[in-house]
Amino acid sequence: MIYQTTATVRKEDILSDAEYLELSARNDRFCRWVDNNQIKAYKPEEVPENARVTNEERSKLEVYLFLLSPPDRYFCYISEGKKSAATWMGQNLSHWCILGREWRSNMGDKRQNVIFRGINGRFYSGIYYKSSGEYARVRALSIRSVHARNIAR
Repeated sequence: MIYQTTATVRKEDILSDAEYLELSARNDRFCRWVDNNQIKAYKPEEVPENARVTNEERSKLEVYLFLLSPPDRYFCYISEGKKSAATWMGQNLSHWCILGREWRSNMGDKRQNVIFRGINGRFYSGIYYKSSGEYARVRALSIRSVHARNIAR
């Protein structure tokens, strides 16, 4: 089934270059703080002020990098309500999404083939692990395979 996504990428969700550099530096400071202190669990107030990064900010970093340097392999979530691929915080990563027929694996879980066009312009195809947390592991399609699929239709 072909689904036109109801989700859109909002301009406020896409970072400017300056915002990216500032947020990336803060995230790097946070990672160094965790590594240096060998922290496994922490309270948000324990994090130094100059290293605090929220989950929403990390998701914005993910979208920025998805647009800047389109990955060959990706781990995303499928939002069936919005009919789109998304980050773990729900930010849209696709223009449209096609879900294949549902099937059961030899492990007993439900899976579906998925193909979508990313907001970065690349086409992705993979498996949507429907009963295991609504995530998908996808790979970028080559131009040749995209043309072959269009000819087959």
